[in-house]
Amino acid sequence: LYACNGISTCRVKHFLGLTHQIASFSLSKSVPLTNVIADKKKIWEHIHCATELHEAGIRFKKANHSTPLLDIKFENGTLQIPQFTVEEKTECLFRNIIAHEQHLQDSNPKYVTDYLTFMFCLINSSKDVSLLHRNGIINNMLGDDDAICAMFTKASTCVFVSRDGCCYSEVFNDINEHCGRRWNIWTAKLRHNYFNSPWTIISFLGAVVLLLLTSTQTVFTMFPFFHKSFLS
Repeated sequence: LYACNGISTCRVKHFLGLTHQIASFSLSKSVPLTNVIADKKKIWEHIHCATELHEAGIRFKKANHSTPLLDIKFENGTLQIPQFTVEEKTECLFRNIIAHEQHLQDSNPKYVTDYLTFMFCLINSSKDVSLLHRNGIINNMLGDDDAICAMFTKASTCVFVSRDGCCYSEVFNDINEHCGRRWNIWTAKLRHNYFNSPWTIISFLGAVVLLLLTSTQTVFTMFPFFHKSFLS
């Protein structure tokens, strides 16, 4: 066999193996194995879902169309994720690639497994799917946000993810550090408790306007008194 576009096919035994190599090759170029080994002792924690990250001030942006699917970056409060198209065959493809990757003893890091874990953290409900869809990250060909949420849940069942050697460990840690800052925590609580619906926003604005009118009325009421005292 020969090498195609930098992908060695000498160890490919079947089409699924080739599909796995193609999927992994794009991320292995941006996250070399040497970097993963160097960060192997770093402990990472799971991140919150997309809607909660959005409440904490994190922006979601579709990566450039030429960016490889598995190449996820977090910079300056913006999470850049390449667009991912979900079709009827997506779950089956995911399950087969991950089963193949888990079977490979020398496959470290497990790029596709780590990618699925990252996306599973982001998608906890249909609201998360809707948020990612609005930002151009998920191309929903199923037409049902709940179906996509269920797909990621089922595809990630029984998947073992190592606490070290994860190719997204730096992204996980950077996101958690961003959400842990005091200002971002306060902003998230404010959005969750007071700005979680149009009616609460309208009520808040109404309260602000009422406060300003009351303050203005008080100033005009007290103005003649202070003016008279000043002249005397």
